[in-house]
Amino acid sequence: MKPETQRGIEARTLADGTVAYRVHYRAVVAGVRKKVSRQFGALQEALDFRERFQTADVSKRPIRFRELVSRWLPVAERNHKAETLRVERSELDFYLLPAFGSQYVDKLTPSDWTNFLLNARGRKGQPISDKTAQNLFGLLHTILEWAVVQRLIADNPLAKSRGARHNPLRP
Repeated sequence: MKPETQRGIEARTLADGTVAYRVHYRAVVAGVRKKVSRQFGALQEALDFRERFQTADVSKRPIRFRELVSRWLPVAERNHKAETLRVERSELDFYLLPAFGSQYVDKLTPSDWTNFLLNARGRKGQPISDKTAQNLFGLLHTILEWAVVQRLIADNPLAKSRGARHNPLRP
């Protein structure tokens, strides 16, 4: 008979016949977000751990994109080259902050990104190029992933956006 398995908890029958429960979760290890697991001898211990871990440290206060950027920029200033930082600030000021600055980060959706691409215009009023769309999505994704690692948000709302880098105005 196979032991009961719950979401995020794997039940295994060990060689001695006892059941061990392994909780799978994401954690920051040496500054990198990784999938890790921890084993427990009782299902209730595993459930308690999962509950504590899922609610621990993640900011309960919603954060707007503008505030998130203001927290991310000092880190970028320490870690990015001057030219990279100049380009990122320009992209933030011209495109991303006007579009998403007042939005709550946890409320962003892939359709928000698509709508942005449909309406985004370059400095001369033309639709943005695929390359610009890729650069902007990369910057937005980087900031959101940083927020996840910092436990400011639980998940990157655009992490599973397939094709989100493509400008829908171009074939």
